[in-house]
Amino acid sequence: MTQREFETIINKLDNLDVRLNTLERKVDEDNRRLVQDNQLLAERIDLYRQTSETQIISIRAEIEAFQEANKQQAEANKQQIEAFQEANKQQIEAFQEANKQQIEANRQQIEAFQEANKQQIEANKQQIEAFQEANKQQLNVSLGVLVTAAAAILASVVLGMQ
Repeated sequence: MTQREFETIINKLDNLDVRLNTLERKVDEDNRRLVQDNQLLAERIDLYRQTSETQIISIRAEIEAFQEANKQQAEANKQQIEAFQEANKQQIEAFQEANKQQIEANRQQIEAFQEANKQQIEANKQQIEAFQEANKQQLNVSLGVLVTAAAAILASVVLGMQ
């Protein structure tokens, strides 16, 4: 083998090493980006959770205030004359039924919101796993190309030596 052939092989191997390093940096950058995306998603999820907790607290306070208002109305109705007592009693029952329905509707909304959050979290997890798998596959393909190229160079060297 001549010095020039040897230098050509070394240059090709150096080029392959540079390409491998570039691919490794790209994978590292992609992984860092995925970590940042994951952190942003976690922050968004936390914000959604905080918002839903705030809404729950607000709804509970409204329900409690509304129920307290209903109790006061009931007490006031008891003090009114008998003719109005029956009408007020029916009105209180209607408000209580509406409250029950509103509470149930609010509970269902909260459950739906929590389920949607769970589904969003799962979708985000699956997306991250898919990105990681794609990066692994890309690295494996790149390594396969490099190994093939190295084998081709080695074969050309061996053939050149004969």
